[in-house]
Amino acid sequence: HYRTSPLQQLIENHRDDPNGIFNDNIVNDVNICLLAEESRRNTHRWRTLNLWNNNIGPDGAVYINQILQNSKLTSLHLGRNYLRSKGLAKLNALNKHHYLTELVLWDNKIDDEGIEALATLLPTTILRKLNLGTNDIGDKGCQVLFANLPPSLIYLDLFANKISEKCLQSILEAIPKSRLQELNLQHQQVDRWSQKSQEDLKRVGQYNSCQIII
Repeated sequence: HYRTSPLQQLIENHRDDPNGIFNDNIVNDVNICLLAEESRRNTHRWRTLNLWNNNIGPDGAVYINQILQNSKLTSLHLGRNYLRSKGLAKLNALNKHHYLTELVLWDNKIDDEGIEALATLLPTTILRKLNLGTNDIGDKGCQVLFANLPPSLIYLDLFANKISEKCLQSILEAIPKSRLQELNLQHQQVDRWSQKSQEDLKRVGQYNSCQIII
């Protein structure tokens, strides 16, 4: 007797829901192919997809890429997985994706190398919100990121990374050219930014109507 897997059951139960919610240790590198297959069969299936707190690593990223290729997702939440930099390098369907406006990559073990991979794709996206909080992004990654922000981006979360004052100039130069309205730089896992740097940052933020939290 064939037993339907919990993930397959969830897909069936929410057949008409445009918001796909598959949270908390139900999706992994092996069974994520079920979601990719579902998106291939029905390209209008999901508007949003929430895969928070699963076990999706670089191998599963191939299927996330397929989902992006096949769908008209506006929001993709991948927080608390294990994509790492290798996984990000596989998400080339982000390039020129005409629907996705929100991407959450919170806590995915992403370092500077991952940001370099992501940065080649970002400028052609229409992302408005990008969450990269609680990763391992350092100054090099920060500089590359701010040189390649999507023109549409209004919210950027870099909470709890490894960004130091060395990245200050890159940020100061990028903000006036961007549409950013909110930037979160709280709790960097490096030496605290000097009072002067914080003031410089906040002044440029205020001048450009961008709220900077540090």
